[in-house]
Amino acid sequence: MESENVVVVHRAQWNKGKLTSPEAAAKTRRNLWDRILVAERTQMFTPEFVSNELGEFVLVANHSLESTEAARLSVEYNRARILHGRSHLPSESWKCRLVYDVRGQTVSELTIDLVRAQLCDVATVEFKR
Repeated sequence: MESENVVVVHRAQWNKGKLTSPEAAAKTRRNLWDRILVAERTQMFTPEFVSNELGEFVLVANHSLESTEAARLSVEYNRARILHGRSHLPSESWKCRLVYDVRGQTVSELTIDLVRAQLCDVATVEFKR
């Protein structure tokens, strides 16, 4: 997947010392995030599950939420993913249920509440522990 390749390149640049300052790292993250969003827009949308009876589609996010930055990136990614996915569904009335699989992670209740609050306008958010 394109996004995995982009993240690997980012790590390689960091490990080789090409990103020497927090500003350079932030700029690279923004550029990489833009590339991930472009890659996501050009790919098909396939939810984990679709229920015609309930009018909902389900997405699963197996993202790290152990840091503030990771949670922020996950929320941004999932918001873009949900909004992109809606354009591929037959009706605007379809609801999204987003399931975060955080098993094995130490995620605070505050982080869970923040993620829910930031995505509540586009999805019902659940957490699998």
